[in-house]
Formats: sequence, structure tokens, C-alpha cells
Amino acid sequence: MKLSLLPLLLPVLLAAATLPTHDLWSGRAQTLPFQARSSWRLLSGHGRRLAGDGPGPVRLELPPIQGKETATLEVDGRLVARLRIHPERPLEGIAADLGCHKAELRALGLSHQSNATVRIARDPAALDELLRRPAPARLVLFTEKWLFPLALNKAWTAVTLLTAPTPGTLAVFCQDGAPHLDLAPGGIAAVRLEDDAGHAALLLPPDFDFNTINQILLLQKELTR
Repeated sequence: MKLSLLPLLLPVLLAAATLPTHDLWSGRAQTLPFQARSSWRLLSGHGRRLAGDGPGPVRLELPPIQGKETATLEVDGRLVARLRIHPERPLEGIAADLGCHKAELRALGLSHQSNATVRIARDPAALDELLRRPAPARLVLFTEKWLFPLALNKAWTAVTLLTAPTPGTLAVFCQDGAPHLDLAPGGIAAVRLEDDAGHAALLLPPDFDFNTINQILLLQKELTR
């Protein structure tokens, strides 16, 4: 007689599907926002133990991986989170014209290509220069505090507010019928500007953190749009 394991596994699968999701680096030490009273375990999708320890904060350092993996976190015998594990160089295979933050971006795998569609800059003049370049040119602008408040060119016909699990410090408001960008604690993570010709610019806040995986994943998503 054959017995199906599905009725036994179904409650576990349903529980995992409703868990909060956290993104992790591989190849780096990091602490998750969980505290174990007795023990914790990190389990692969097949139930294999990847890491674990006794009472205290959940601290781990996973070996570097090439692709992306998923896992679940068990604390004191209870599943508490789903985890997405990313390469330590998540921008590998992407090229851009690096006008600033070259060391930080190269460490994350981004390569320099002077004629790339995407340009990385921190000079706000690059926004107006972008509009003069042939579409579909794109820009990633690392803003600085002295720039704000920033009035946006009327050529930008679409303004998209981007969020991330880690709150940002950007805010958009209207003044005299025109959109402006400013700083606000607990604000949005990034702003995407687009015009009718096909140009696009991603504006990142002055406190953008190259060591926060959520912010790097947002940058990765925009670079590969």
C-alpha cells in the first residue's frame, strides 16, 4: 500500500508560503532580526541544514554562491522566515559607464563600458545631458544633500516612486504645479524619471548604502530593465 506524503507536507508548505521574506548576501557575515531562546537552523529547500546555532541573535555567514538560492529559517522549532540568498557580486554581468563610485560598484560586479546605455553619475547636470543623448539612454544619479530641494525638468513626464524593505530618504512634492524632489526621513528608496522619447533616470538618495542588499537589488533591477 502506497501512502502519500502530501497531506503531511501540505501544512508545512502552506506555512512557508505565508512567511515574511528576507534577502541575504552570500559570502558575508550578517545578522538577521531574530533572537533564539534555544536554537535556530537555516534549512535549504530540500530540508538540508545550511547553518545553525544555539541561543542568541541569528548571525550567519554563508559561503559564496554563483546563482540565487532560497531557504527557510527555523527559530526555536518554528519556521519564521523565507530567505533569498544572493551572490556576493549581484551586479556581475552588467555594464555601465562608471562616472562615480567606481570601487564600490566594481566590488559588486558592475563592469565599466564607456559607450554603455546606462551612465552612472553624481553631478546633477547629467540629468539635462541625458535628455540630449539619443534614446534609449539611461542614467543612475547618486544624489548629494546639497542638491535638495531639486526642481524636476518638465520634460520628465513620468515620475515613479520606488520602495524597498529598507526605507529611503527621498520625497516628491509639487510646487507651482511642478514636481520637486526633497529629503524626508522614512521616505522612498529611489525615484525613476522617464520622458516621452525613451530616456530614463534613476535617482538614489544621498545615504544609499552599498552594504545593504535590498538597495543593491533595487539598483540591479533598474540596471537590467
